[in-house]
Amino acid sequence: MTGQTPHDPALAARVHALEISYRRMRGGALAAGAAAVAALLMGSDGARPRAVAADRLTIVDSSGTPRIVLAAMEDGPSLQVYDAASRRQLALGATPDGPFVVLYDRSRARAALSLGSEGADLEMYDPAGARRAALAQAGDGAGLEFYDAAGRRRVGLLTTSEIPALTMADGSGRTRAGLGVGPDGPDFELYDAAGKRRLAMGALDDRGARMALFDDGGLARMALGVTGAGPAMVLSDEMIRPRVQLDVTAEGPSLLLRRSDGRAGTAVMAPASGAAFAVLDAQGRPVFQAP
Repeated sequence: MTGQTPHDPALAARVHALEISYRRMRGGALAAGAAAVAALLMGSDGARPRAVAADRLTIVDSSGTPRIVLAAMEDGPSLQVYDAASRRQLALGATPDGPFVVLYDRSRARAALSLGSEGADLEMYDPAGARRAALAQAGDGAGLEFYDAAGRRRVGLLTTSEIPALTMADGSGRTRAGLGVGPDGPDFELYDAAGKRRLAMGALDDRGARMALFDDGGLARMALGVTGAGPAMVLSDEMIRPRVQLDVTAEGPSLLLRRSDGRAGTAVMAPASGAAFAVLDAQGRPVFQAP
């Protein structure tokens, strides 16, 4: 059944049960059973009965080929429709988990819809039987996913009561980009081939726009931001200690170089009253300053 049944295990089990039921009905008793059903439907005196009681009903065409099979299986009733070449075209049923419908193209599943106690699920398949799209709803959330021909998820869209999110993956199925909107604003992230975050951007409601660049170890080494006070940039070392800080405020631009212990080493400022430059020692005392 590989490549011919839906990806969902529960749904695949239901379809497998339908196939077993169909093979049983194709035995030597099919013709006799059809004749008995026809006699039952017509009645011995030709009158139409008010009800028919049977656990299986097979409707055949003029050549005797089964075209519609209705059965009451142990886990629920099912209905299957076949074409003139005995290829299944439609299957629907009702199980304790919920109802389901499967559409086929030349006996190959192309779309499947199932309903359960937790939500609904819709899947679509290409002519080779690979799942290419899936739509699901459960609880307060819903998701939409797209897959490539190898069955790898390439695009995923998820929405809940708290946040909608969009993810995109490469040919190996690794997430490379993600976009989300949280309670504090939107956020966009990029990842490398190892799955490590390398860039993050956001527009936070309380802190303004910001962007961060990360090294191959996942550490933030550069941060840019724009707040109500103005733009700022911070460069950090391998220990994530800020070493360079550039700010532009209403008073003017300033550049601050920090030592490894976090203390200021050099400061350059250009306020409206004139430029200033200072070099500080390890204790923060001026070694040189101008003017």
